[in-house]
Amino acid sequence: MNDRKGFGSNFGFLMAAVGSAVGLGNIWGFPNKMGANGGFPFLILYLALALCCGVIIMLGELALGRKTGHGAVGAYQSISKRFKWLGWLGIAAAALIFSFYSALGGYCLRYVVVNFGNLIGAEFGTNGVGGADVFQGLLSQPDVSIAFALAFMFITMLVVMSGVGGGIERVCSVGMPALFFILIICIIRSCTLPGAADGLKYMFVPGWAVANGILNGTDGKRLDPAGSATRAQCAAMLVRFLDKFEAPAA
Repeated sequence: MNDRKGFGSNFGFLMAAVGSAVGLGNIWGFPNKMGANGGFPFLILYLALALCCGVIIMLGELALGRKTGHGAVGAYQSISKRFKWLGWLGIAAAALIFSFYSALGGYCLRYVVVNFGNLIGAEFGTNGVGGADVFQGLLSQPDVSIAFALAFMFITMLVVMSGVGGGIERVCSVGMPALFFILIICIIRSCTLPGAADGLKYMFVPGWAVANGILNGTDGKRLDPAGSATRAQCAAMLVRFLDKFEAPAA
């Protein structure tokens, strides 16, 4: 009988599950989307959908895999041959996601190398070039981008080939707590930057304040919800809106 090794601890499984769900978009893309699409109510709806849809689907897949002991295709096929295509669909989705994250992972590796060069004062550092210019330079060098993407794919392959316990669990048990620690540092740092209060107001103020004309534009006129406004304009308008509700000084 083939003894299939799985996760060695609940913590390792939890970190692997969180790692598969939390992506880079949740860190650098979600705050701006939240502020532009309703603020705090958008967050509530997002969490409700995540609990009602994402958690249910995850538990269903876990139960199906534990009961059948097969891979994606075999698990669905064990229910009915008509559902075999769902397993292949899951594999295709993972392949497409991996192709996307290979590019992002390559960019991240490139920034790791560049920042390490800054630390040791090497020539492959930024050499005083801004972050946006570094990224533009990376986009103008497709061969470099492809090389780092292939490096990311090779690292991923080594982790997967090491198995569930020796590869995925071990990496996630270290990588995910490290990510949360770095994220906390970034949050604290961002809250100390100039304009942090305006950014938080832009992110959390409900969108109905704009839609109902409670929040006026920079020129004192009512903001058109269907129109366009820059992030700075939105932040300035939200500051004036929240100032109306501040307690008067004693």
